[in-house]
Amino acid sequence: QLVRAQPANALTRFLGATMLMKNGHSAEAAAWLQTLPTGPEYVPMPIVENLLGDVALQRGQWAEARQHYVQFLTRSRGENFKNDTYYKLFLTYWLAGDEAAGRPWLQKITTDGKAVVEADKVARRFAQQYAKQRPPTQAATL
Repeated sequence: QLVRAQPANALTRFLGATMLMKNGHSAEAAAWLQTLPTGPEYVPMPIVENLLGDVALQRGQWAEARQHYVQFLTRSRGENFKNDTYYKLFLTYWLAGDEAAGRPWLQKITTDGKAVVEADKVARRFAQQYAKQRPPTQAATL
């Protein structure tokens, strides 16, 4: 109700969209995120691209998810959620049947990203385990 009452309030729309996603209403959340107000009077929120990538990933829209994740990495100035995003980029390739194309994203986790937030720590652990079990020269088939 608060979101509908204040459509120009980017923060309430963002919070409402994240709540919708957590409650399994990704389509509605995506619509809210895609229509967030923008402009010089609003603080940029690169994390929105990450969330839109999550919605596309949930829908099996691998190429669209990649676009959003790359936009997040391009626009974000921080370190949080980089590893998580690299991991999700890997997943878009792996789920599409092209694991080899996704491997460079996993490698970036150990060379480029920091592990501060829990999502980044989980991504780092996955990348480390993956590297132990699947050396770069090994043919990948899951």
